Amino acid sequence: MAQVITHYTGTVQGDATIYYYANPDSTSTPTRIYNGTQVNMPADYADWVTNNMYRIIWPGGGWMFRWNIGGITPVYTTVTDPCTPPSSVTLNTATKKLTINGGAGGDLNTLVGWGVSWRDQQMGTSTWGAWTSDVVHTVRTVDVLAPAGYSRQFRVRTRGSAGASYYSAYTLCATILDGNSAPNAPSIPRPVNGAVTRSTTPSVVLTCPADPEGDAMTLKRQIDGGTWQNVSAVVGTGGTVRDRLPALSVGAHTLRYTLTDVHGLVSPMATVGFTVTPVTWSRAIATGTIIASPTLSHRADIQELRTVINEQRAYYGLAMMTLPGTVGQYASWKAQMQAMQAAIHDALTVAGVAAPVWQSVPSWPTAAVVNQIRAAAVLA
Repeated sequence: MAQVITHYTGTVQGDATIYYYANPDSTSTPTRIYNGTQVNMPADYADWVTNNMYRIIWPGGGWMFRWNIGGITPVYTTVTDPCTPPSSVTLNTATKKLTINGGAGGDLNTLVGWGVSWRDQQMGTSTWGAWTSDVVHTVRTVDVLAPAGYSRQFRVRTRGSAGASYYSAYTLCATILDGNSAPNAPSIPRPVNGAVTRSTTPSVVLTCPADPEGDAMTLKRQIDGGTWQNVSAVVGTGGTVRDRLPALSVGAHTLRYTLTDVHGLVSPMATVGFTVTPVTWSRAIATGTIIASPTLSHRADIQELRTVINEQRAYYGLAMMTLPGTVGQYASWKAQMQAMQAAIHDALTVAGVAAPVWQSVPSWPTAAVVNQIRAAAVLA
């Protein structure tokens, strides 16, 4: 309660003749006062005790011995309370709702609402504008907005019926509202998480959604917890990006991607993990090498090449290929090489890598055709 003591009252008591004195000294000028008379003492009378005398302010200024005053009682008056400030102000940036917690009026100062004001800062700068005047709300949850390209900070004070002199101090909202929404996270359709690639420079295919406000964006990448690197500029309408990775070491890798708009707002991360396992071909096939003979089978070379191609296709989410004809049969060789050219060509297309100009496949085995397919397989 906003009550203060204005003074104390007491009653004169005692059997002998009673006086109060001009000074806290019984030798100073006395004035007769009678038993049962009410006297008033200042609010801080207890701080004025001198020579066992209390100070009195009515019926006349002076001093009386303490034992001559009984029934000392405080006299109160009600004064205007200032409003109490909100205990906290919170902001839900998703729903754009500002919530005022706590804050009240007081004696002779009825709560009439809350004054909400704000200031703006252009995104990408560090200077805030001036605070606005209050907009008064009578509810504790307020819908708020921020202009595009700006960040907005809010503050709230409690307002009462006693006027501005009795409004509370402002409570600042710690959360900033950005006028733009952060971009949505990119998605990674390829590779499949946990895939294996035989290339040390594979590609990652990402789908970048449109920015909520149509702002231009930058796709950024992090490899294995390293530094973030810019990958590609992305238009506000989004699109597909093929990220050809730098040379990676053998083993498992984790990649993370985000989109950042022109105001510096960052999307949630997209993550993918895969393993790099380079190829070591079982045997070298050079020009002049006997590929197949009555004592030397070419079947293992074809099966090994098909396995690597299918691993690359699996990395990019493509279906497994099957070879036409019979592996090792002379009459099937040409069709099988053409099928593997087409199969790795599909993977290269998904990776965004230009396929070679494929050699014409003759009806008999040649080192040049095999080696070209091998080279393309580890390029995808």
